[in-house]
Amino acid sequence: MKSEKRVIRWICSYPPVSSVTAVLHQKQGGINAQLSDRYTFDHFVIGKSNELAAAAAHAVSQAPGRVYNPLFLYGDTGLGKTHLMQAVAHEVFSQHPETRITFIGTEQFTMK
Repeated sequence: MKSEKRVIRWICSYPPVSSVTAVLHQKQGGINAQLSDRYTFDHFVIGKSNELAAAAAHAVSQAPGRVYNPLFLYGDTGLGKTHLMQAVAHEVFSQHPETRITFIGTEQFTMK
């Protein structure tokens, strides 16, 4: 059985937070991003305004590329969009270390 390659890309409308840990090319895959160690599902607070987004993000982390492909998160400031995107990245990479993950801003995405 041939192993399937996964590449996941997210678009963020602003740069990641400053207190981050750079995680680059671990094992055969890699995360080309700066991800915050605290932006995981364990640290995400679910409320009425974000429960659907949290459920969708969790589903994506369990079956990347198969459900909600692409996952589009939209909402006001402070509702957890960046947190959820990074939580998905952490979860996917922990389950599938060969996955390549890229997290870039919208300006960089539109210029390429």
